[in-house]
Amino acid sequence: MFQLTEKEVEDMVSQNAIPLKQVLGGALPYAFTEHEQQQ
Repeated sequence: MFQLTEKEVEDMVSQNAIPLKQVLGGALPYAFTEHEQQQ
């Protein structure tokens, strides 16, 4: 699980993939993957 950046959120909103950040309560959303995050 990782938190999206402002740029990633803006890109996804512009593609209508997610609602505006204001609809999400003003917080940056988290994303989940099937694979373990590499560090």
